[in-house]
Amino acid sequence: MHHLTAKSPSPAKEKVNLVWLKRDLRIQDHRPLAFASEECQKGIPAIALYCFESDYWNSDKASPRQRKIVWDSLHIMAQDFEEACPGGRIFMAECRSADEVIARILEQYDVQRILTHQETHNLWTFERDIRVQKIAKAHKVEILEAFQNGVNRAWTPRNWSDLWKEWVTAPLVETPKHWVGPKNEVEVMQKCGVNPVDTSTTIITNHPSDIPHATLLSFLNKRCLTGRGYRAEMSGGELAAIACSRISQHLTWGGISTKEAYHIAKTYGDHCTDRHKHPHMNSFITRLLWRDNFIQQFESHHSMELYCMNPAMEHARGSDTESLQRFVQGQTGYPFVDACMRRLNETGWITFRARAMLVSFAAYALNLDWRAFGPHLAQNFIDYEPGIHYCQLQMQSGTTLRAPTRIYNPLKQSVEHDPKGDFIRLWIPELKSISGVGIHTPENRIRNGYPTAIVNPARLWKTMRANGPQSPKKTTPQLEFFFEEGAA
Repeated sequence: MHHLTAKSPSPAKEKVNLVWLKRDLRIQDHRPLAFASEECQKGIPAIALYCFESDYWNSDKASPRQRKIVWDSLHIMAQDFEEACPGGRIFMAECRSADEVIARILEQYDVQRILTHQETHNLWTFERDIRVQKIAKAHKVEILEAFQNGVNRAWTPRNWSDLWKEWVTAPLVETPKHWVGPKNEVEVMQKCGVNPVDTSTTIITNHPSDIPHATLLSFLNKRCLTGRGYRAEMSGGELAAIACSRISQHLTWGGISTKEAYHIAKTYGDHCTDRHKHPHMNSFITRLLWRDNFIQQFESHHSMELYCMNPAMEHARGSDTESLQRFVQGQTGYPFVDACMRRLNETGWITFRARAMLVSFAAYALNLDWRAFGPHLAQNFIDYEPGIHYCQLQMQSGTTLRAPTRIYNPLKQSVEHDPKGDFIRLWIPELKSISGVGIHTPENRIRNGYPTAIVNPARLWKTMRANGPQSPKKTTPQLEFFFEEGAA
């Protein structure tokens, strides 16, 4: 991978196509790259560009952990690209926002088209896309946006599930095999206000092209049968980390497309003779649909990133600093809640049920507004997907009134999903000497520095019910969505 460097502009503008990479860091099933490859065979060179945008990475929804994932993924993609297309290069620019770099490229080259995927992310990326569209329009350059997933930007057709099925079952795009870069070096500003990405940490050492695919295949081949199997273990303790597919991170950053994941799972399922695997594979495929369904809802109701979907809840909760800090640090005095938060803070991943319980506890036990703790979760999820994140923050906080209220009792969840307390002892070493069911009760006096309960355990359930919204007389049926970002 090569940094964009400043060179003297060529007297005559060279015709090129510009492939603008976003959250699509792969070469398989990548329509913009495939289209540019076809144009290269016709004699039109191409530039593949990724921008590290400091304004995004410095926002409260992003983190160095996520940026490191993108950095690793970009290096992997660059290696794959050079292997598939001899001479193919991916350029990387550091800038405040991609529109700055794209504007300079449009000045230096006779850009025929900007080829990219439609990005379904948050308000910041949407506003950046609008700026790019204005720049392209001023230069009379066409932008071609391919679907990154089965989502239509800003609208939800009534027959969406049928359209999704039609899209996801369509043939995969061929991997590019031919690439011609520009004769003149790419010219952009060398410094645009972003610190260099930390390259001192170890890059992923697996074979470059196999990371997301090997992870999915290991799930289909074996891991889906871990313990009681994927369908049962996905909401459990440590076994869930093995039983779940664990490709949500790759779906989020584009290491594998939803369509390719579907094709792999469907093909494997059609040829699988082990009948015990079929329910788990079908459940996984269903979650791919639910994943896109909630991203579609967010695209169609994007104000949920900023406001409660139910206006009556807009100022119903607050942001107590002490409660918020104890919650995000895993110091609430409720062992299972704190174990889940500590695992998230350390690894960037917890199960869908744990995510739902954390939101429920923050909203109903601590009476915190979802906008107070939402950024911490967004920064720590390695698979942060806004379309899922905001839908679930509001659903689990009870600020939609579109679905029945779900309040998760952390004591009940602890006993059900960590009956022996092994998960708690792993993540709360202060309690490792406690044996038996006492590990679940915050009243236990053997604390070794572990804090007392932030809410009186005797009044916990009453407090959570009191802080919950009144259920409407009629509720709109919704798909039961499983709270694992990436839905896998």
